[in-house]
Amino acid sequence: MIVDLQVMNCPKFEGPSAACRAAQCYKEWKSDVSFLADLLEYVDNGIVIARHDIFGMAKIIDLRPRDKTGKPIGEKPQLAWFIRVALGDLRTLVAELPCFLPHIVLCRCKGGKITTRKYAFKRFMQLVTKEKLWVA
Repeated sequence: MIVDLQVMNCPKFEGPSAACRAAQCYKEWKSDVSFLADLLEYVDNGIVIARHDIFGMAKIIDLRPRDKTGKPIGEKPQLAWFIRVALGDLRTLVAELPCFLPHIVLCRCKGGKITTRKYAFKRFMQLVTKEKLWVA
């Protein structure tokens, strides 16, 4: 089958895509893990959301505390989205996740130091929209 690009009328985007900007961030962070290695990890064991305007890598994690052997304490998993990288509109990115989970954990890099920050989903959405989404 031959596809005529004139018929498809493909849009032209200006500037680098969000994925290209994410790869550049890894260089700036001087990450111990390459962008490509992390990307492949999230393709295999998580989710990768890639559009020209947004890019994200996330996976589901269990927030339960661990004992000395590394086993989770408690019977019921406490699932959350761990977002390793997010570029673009966070509201759009979160809307692209395949399911709702009560918490979101963000990986942050500031001054070369990598930390994580946990948010309840409702609080996270309030922060990214700067308004209350639900009236209590």
